[in-house]
Amino acid sequence: MFIKELICSDEIKLVKPDAERDVPLSIKWLNNTDGIKTLLLMGNAVQDDYKTNKKEESNRIKDFVSKKDQLNWMIEYKGKVIGAVWADLALKNGLKSPSVHIMIGDESARGRGIGTIAELTVIDYLFEQNYKTVYSRALTDNKRMIHIAINKLGFKKDEKVYMGEDGLIWQNLKMDKP
Repeated sequence: MFIKELICSDEIKLVKPDAERDVPLSIKWLNNTDGIKTLLLMGNAVQDDYKTNKKEESNRIKDFVSKKDQLNWMIEYKGKVIGAVWADLALKNGLKSPSVHIMIGDESARGRGIGTIAELTVIDYLFEQNYKTVYSRALTDNKRMIHIAINKLGFKKDEKVYMGEDGLIWQNLKMDKP
């Protein structure tokens, strides 16, 4: 579901997913050499030979817009879509809600703090909607994401590390409204 565009900064906006614009980008991001690595770091169990296609990505983006239990935005940096950020509004995979997630698909935009700013904007939006706590999670192997979540975003570890249904080891995170 898409509620409204959110302005993060002069250079960063969160905009409505658009299949015509975003399908070619998604295919490019996920079918490149780091695509599988990106999906694995996000906790998606994919095969080494994973490839997406136009139909699959078109359905995924249409699903983004139509889901009633998820808020979805594409991250636009200097007028160019570079990733996605979303909030699950219902319990999903054992993670309480609302839970915030991000993917920076454009490798040239990684490591610049764009994702941190986008995620903080969504967290602020959720707090404005009267949620008292916001959740997220990261693979325990994804030390960089855990570092960012705790030291830059302000999350705290929530509960013990656990193994998901997919066999991956996760750390849940939470942030209470200030």
